[in-house]
Formats: sequence, C-alpha cells, structure tokens
Amino acid sequence: TDLALSNDSGTVVSDSLDGRFDLTARASAAGYRFDLRASANKGEVYIEPVYANLGNHTLRIEIENGSTSDFTELRLPAFRIEQDSLLAITGNLQVMLPATDRPARVSGEVELQDTDLATLYASGLQIAAAGTILGELETAGRVSGTFTLQDNLPRSASLTLDDVAIDDTRRRFAVYGLNGQINWPGPEGGLTDAPPSHL
Repeated sequence: TDLALSNDSGTVVSDSLDGRFDLTARASAAGYRFDLRASANKGEVYIEPVYANLGNHTLRIEIENGSTSDFTELRLPAFRIEQDSLLAITGNLQVMLPATDRPARVSGEVELQDTDLATLYASGLQIAAAGTILGELETAGRVSGTFTLQDNLPRSASLTLDDVAIDDTRRRFAVYGLNGQINWPGPEGGLTDAPPSHL
C-alpha cells in the first residue's frame, strides 16, 4: 500500500503504488524458476523505458515458468500484461534488468491484442522516441499485431491499424482516420514472405 521506491540511477521508480504481488519460486542447480501474478490499481510505475499511470485503469501482469540464474537476466517464455480494455500484450521475452551503467534491455516476440494506441504510446513508445520527430505526439485509435524486438529495437512487425490518429504537437505533421495493414520485414528481412502493406 502506498509504495514508493527508486534505485540510484532512476531506472526503476514507483510512487503511491497500491497492489498485490504473488510470487512462487523454485530453486534448482541452474537457478530459479518462478510464476508471478501481480495487479495494481493506484499510483505510478517507471521501469525504463516503460511508464504506467494506474490511477484509472488496473494493471495486471502474469508470468508463467519464468527463469533466472543470477537475477540480472530473466527469461519469460509466457507473459501477459493487461490494463483493462486499453492494453493487452502477450509473448515471450528475455529481459536484462537495469543496472547503474545501462537501462533494461528487452528481446523477444510480442503480440498486441487490440490495444489503445494512446496508452501504448504513453507507456513506452514516447520514452523510446524521445528526442526524435516521433517524441511529441498526440495519438488515438487501435492497433493489433505482432513484432519482434532485439535489445529494445524493433526487428520486424505485422500490425493492423484501426482509425489511428497521429498528431505532432509541434504542428509538423498529422494523420487522421488511418486504417490498414503494415508488414515490415525489418532491417534484416526477419519477417519472411511478408505480404504488401496497405493503408
């Protein structure tokens, strides 16, 4: 209740956090395996590069059969993150936890299930795009699909857009009512046999 914490480098911060955290861990010679169920309905959380304000929408996190050998890297073969009707993400990830000299690093496959674009942008995309032309946007609409990550960077994506709006707050560009399918094979062609995109 009302939890506030931070590390020295500021890569992990929470404020006024209310929630429940259930963890089951099993030790072995190779390290630990664990299952996690967590929910929070009040406060703010920042785990670089992801931010969430939980004041209006409960956040739920589930991890099954996660593992770690030294608590610096987590392997998450099956996870789910939900924030009411706004956000639904599943997939499998490898996460290097943040340290004094580096932010968290994330690699793996992620599936978005009919997610609110404004929530997705505010929760992580805006922080990742800070200092670029995409760093100060107002967004709306829905997005779903799959993408792969390597060290926090997208490597391929297949996304469906539904009535998407993207408006630069510095009035340099804007897009409204955008529908379509984006199939991006990535810089190294990771998405094989990708059909043409259409907008």
